[in-house]
Amino acid sequence: MATARLLVVDDDPAVLRLTSKMLGSRYEVVAASGPLKAIDFARAGRFDLVLSDFEMPEMQGPELLAAIHGFSPSTAALLMSGNSDLSTIPDGIKLIKKPFTSEELHAAVEDVLASSHQLGADLARKREHTTTLLEKAQRIKLDLDKTLQESIRARNHSLKLRNPVPDHPAQKAPEYLCIFCAEALPADSQLCHRCGKPVGPYVIVRDGQKVGIFCNGEVRIHGLSLERAKALAFLLNTIAGV
Repeated sequence: MATARLLVVDDDPAVLRLTSKMLGSRYEVVAASGPLKAIDFARAGRFDLVLSDFEMPEMQGPELLAAIHGFSPSTAALLMSGNSDLSTIPDGIKLIKKPFTSEELHAAVEDVLASSHQLGADLARKREHTTTLLEKAQRIKLDLDKTLQESIRARNHSLKLRNPVPDHPAQKAPEYLCIFCAEALPADSQLCHRCGKPVGPYVIVRDGQKVGIFCNGEVRIHGLSLERAKALAFLLNTIAGV
């Protein structure tokens, strides 16, 4: 296991030097003479634990720990204080009272690190479990989507068998109309069966809402109103001698 990195913070040089010396035999120790320097050190590198004095002029120990946890939430914390009033100690933060022996200090640090490692392991297991659940949920969703698509295809196929629809619906054939009475003309008619007048080479063709003049197998003029088509076709037939 890699050696744990500790950040020790105290505004008293003698306490800072002694505490760092006590811990230096087992851990990699970085000493900070105040909270602002400690924040700079914490931003520059990762620490497993911050051991901070409670009472400091620049910033109280709990405030410092909260600031560091803001950008390094996995860093463990331990306060040290000679104050007998422990009512101001935030919940969840352990404290060692000054003065302490080397054995007491090591025991407190080891206890906090062990709790931190256990918490980290628990969080890792929870993340792994959550990831597994998410992956399982995603697989279930994919299976449900596949089943749904197959059900939709099967239903559509069943409906198609019961109600067959041609791929290309037959379009209504264009109508050929008499130029005199606009009656529909049967194919190859020589006379209009309604008005009895002869059918000339120019007849009216109506395809849906479109009206034009038809002659010799093709539409010659289109985009006309019905009345204009009748008049124009009559004129063309007259010119043609019909």
